[in-house]
Amino acid sequence: VSTQSTWGVAGYVASTGETLNIPDAYADDRFDAEVDRKSGYKTKSLLCMPVKYENNIVAVAQLMNKISPDSNLPQPFTKDDEDMFVTFSSYAALALRNCHEHVALVHAKRKIDVLVGVLAKLSRTNIRRLDEIIENIMLGAQELLAADRCAVFIVDRERHELYSKVALKTGGKIIRFRMDQGIAGEVARTSKTLNITDAYADSRFNKDIDKQMGFVTKSVLTSPIIHEGNVVAVIQMLNKQSDDQVFTSEDEELLEYFSMFAGITLANAKLMEFVLGASWEAMKLMSTTQDPPQAVTREYALNIPSPQSQSRRPRSPSQVLSTALDPKRCFYLRHLELTEEECRLVKTVDFNLHIYKDGVDHMQERCIPLLLHLFQDIGCVKYLEVDLDILCRFLMRACSLYRSVPYHNWYHAVDVTQTMYLLLKSIDPLDMLSPLEKYVLMVASVVHDVDHMGLNNSFHFKAETPMGILSNSAGSMSVLEVHHCNLAIEILSDQSTNAFHSLSRNDRIFAYKTMVNCILGTDMAKHNQILNLFATFPHWEQDEDREGHKNVVLQMLLKSADISNVLKPFEVARLWALAVTEEFYTQGDLEKRRGLEVLPMYDREKANLAQGQVGFIDFLAMKQFQTMANWSPYLQWTIDACMSNRQRWKDLVVS
Repeated sequence: VSTQSTWGVAGYVASTGETLNIPDAYADDRFDAEVDRKSGYKTKSLLCMPVKYENNIVAVAQLMNKISPDSNLPQPFTKDDEDMFVTFSSYAALALRNCHEHVALVHAKRKIDVLVGVLAKLSRTNIRRLDEIIENIMLGAQELLAADRCAVFIVDRERHELYSKVALKTGGKIIRFRMDQGIAGEVARTSKTLNITDAYADSRFNKDIDKQMGFVTKSVLTSPIIHEGNVVAVIQMLNKQSDDQVFTSEDEELLEYFSMFAGITLANAKLMEFVLGASWEAMKLMSTTQDPPQAVTREYALNIPSPQSQSRRPRSPSQVLSTALDPKRCFYLRHLELTEEECRLVKTVDFNLHIYKDGVDHMQERCIPLLLHLFQDIGCVKYLEVDLDILCRFLMRACSLYRSVPYHNWYHAVDVTQTMYLLLKSIDPLDMLSPLEKYVLMVASVVHDVDHMGLNNSFHFKAETPMGILSNSAGSMSVLEVHHCNLAIEILSDQSTNAFHSLSRNDRIFAYKTMVNCILGTDMAKHNQILNLFATFPHWEQDEDREGHKNVVLQMLLKSADISNVLKPFEVARLWALAVTEEFYTQGDLEKRRGLEVLPMYDREKANLAQGQVGFIDFLAMKQFQTMANWSPYLQWTIDACMSNRQRWKDLVVS
C-alpha cells in the first residue's frame, strides 16, 4: 500500500509527529476508508505512532482493532497499550536504522568493487587498442550505474565533431555529429554534467538517433571525460534500470568520479595511437621506395591483432585458398574447451552471437568450437564418420573467405548455421531427414554467403561489375549465389578442408547437388516461386510424394535460417537489423556516387529502422514462417517469436 506522506491517519502522524489513539476509525475525518474498500478489511480502532531515530521520523507504526482477550470482541486501545507501543517504536527505529546503514554499506561496497574491477581491467588493456579501452570504459560505466546503454563520444577538435563507433548495443554503427548539436555536444562545450529525466521533453535531444537505432530513450545522464583541463570525450548513459528509470544525484557523482580515471586512460591511449599512427605513415612512405613496393597494413605497423582478423582477408579468394592453414591454430581451436553454459545456450533460440561478434576477451575465436559442437550434437558427424580435424579446417577456411562487411560476414554464417541446428532439432520428431541431409544443410549454412561483398545482385547488374556482366552474359540472375557455390566447391576440392571426405561416391554427388540447390535457392529473386510451390505441399505426415518434394523442403529450411534474425530475442534481433540496414545504406551511398537509382530502403537519409523491420516481417518473414508452420506444427515457435518482435517494432513506430 502506497500513499502520500500527508494523507490519512498515518500521513497525519508522519507530518505532525503526534500519537493518535482513535476508538472509532470511521468517526474520524482523518481516516481513509478507501484502504478498507480495497483490502476488504473493516477497521474499528486505531493506534498510530511515529517511529523516531535521533528526533527524525523514519517510519509510522499502526495497530488496528484491539481484541479483548475475554470476549474476543474489538475494543479501544488503552494508555498501557500506548506506553508499550512507545517501547516497541524505540526498538523498531533502531532496527530500521541498522538495516538502512547495512544496505547503504553493501550498496557502497558493491559500487567500489565494480569500480576497482573496471579500473583494474583498464590497467590491463593494451594501450594500443583505443576501441578496446573505450569498450571497457562503457561496460564498466554501464555496470556501475545500472544503465541499459552507454556510449563514449570522442572529441574531434579539428572537425569540431563528436563521434563514436563503439557504442554498446548499436551494432557497431558509427555515430558522428557536430559539437553544437545534442545533449552530448552541450556537455562537450560546457564541461558540465547533464541529468535529463525525460529525453523527449528536452529540445536538445535528437530523436532521429532513436529512429535509426530502433530504441526509445527515456532518461539520459551525460558527463564530460576531462584530462588536464580539456574535454577529451563525453560519456552518455541511457535509461536507468530502476522502477522510475531516472538517474540520481549519486549516479552523477559516481559517473564524474569514474570519468576522472577514464580520462587518464583515454588520453594515454589517444597519445599512443597518434605516435603509432605517425610510425605507420613513415613505414608506408618507406615501403613505396622499395622495389617492389611492400604492402604495409596499419595493423601490422601498429602490431595490433585486429578483432576482425578472422573475417579480413587478402585481396582475392584465390590468394586465401592458396594460403596454408596454421596446424597449431587448427589444433588449438579443435581442442578449445567450451563452458557448460555456452554449450547449453548455443542450442537455444536465446543464444546471443553478438557477445562473440563484439570481440571482447577473445570471444570471437570460440565461434568455430561452437559450430563443431552443433555439428556433433545434430548426430551426423558420428554417423558419417567425419574427421573433426578436417571439419575444423573446413570451418577455418570458410571463415577466412568471408569479408569484413557490416552484415554478410562470418558471424552471419555462424548465426544461420546455429538457426539451422534449431530448425533441424524442431522437426526431429518427424524423422524426415537422413543424417546426410542434415549434414549437407549444416555445411551449406556455413558457406551460403562466402565472399559476399556487401552488395546485392541488383547492384552488380546496375553498376555493370565484372561479375554482373559475366552473369548477364551467361543468362544467370543469381550473381552472388553462383559465386558462393563456386567458392564452396573450391574449399571442398581441397582434401585438407573437404567436409565431404568420408562420403561414398553417390553420397558425395548427392551432397554437392543438394548444397548447390539450397544456396541458389537463397536468391531473393526466386523467393516467391519457391515459397508458392512449397505452400502447395500437404502436411509432411500426409504427403504421399515426400521424396519428390524433398529438394524444395531443404531449400525452404536454408531460406528460413537465412532470414531468421527476426526470430531471436528482440535485443539480439535489433542489433542484426542495425547491421543489415547499415550494409544497405553503404550500398545506397555507393549507388548515389555512381549516379544509379537508389531504392528508399537503401537510402540512409530516409532511415526508420522500426518501420523497415515491420515491413520486412509483414511482407516477407511472416509469410515464410507461417508457410513453414502450416507444413509442420513443430515450427509454430517461429511464428510466435516473429509476432513478438513485430509487436516490439510496432510499439517503437507508435512511440
